Amino acid sequence: MPISSGEVHSYCVETGQEGPLGVTLTWFDPPADLLATKALVNNLDLKVHSVPRNHDFLGNQREDRANTVEQVKLAMADKGRYIIEVRAHQISQPGQSYALVASGQFLNEDSLCSKTKFARILNKPARSKTNQKDKE
Repeated sequence: MPISSGEVHSYCVETGQEGPLGVTLTWFDPPADLLATKALVNNLDLKVHSVPRNHDFLGNQREDRANTVEQVKLAMADKGRYIIEVRAHQISQPGQSYALVASGQFLNEDSLCSKTKFARILNKPARSKTNQKDKE
């Protein structure tokens, strides 16, 4: 699914118990101009929001403006929901696709994720506010 500048694609996962949680985002970047001052053409950002902790974890632990692989690793994630966001910070060449992988001890049945609008939200503008009720 391609993503455009300013868009946010959100996904929800729910862990059934404490344990490791990993999320990796990667994409093929178009070639930069030979005279460009930086090599990254299209820039995506990864954010994982922990609902149990009410805390955001950024890919590579910062706003990364240089790499095409971003990762969040939690050695001991709390039981509960996690909202994964892929943000299109800057897309200079349209049609940017990406791969997103999450690993952990996820619930498949009786997950609150499947019962909320966060199961998969595409094309949500980055500036829009989320209904607080959906984050609980």
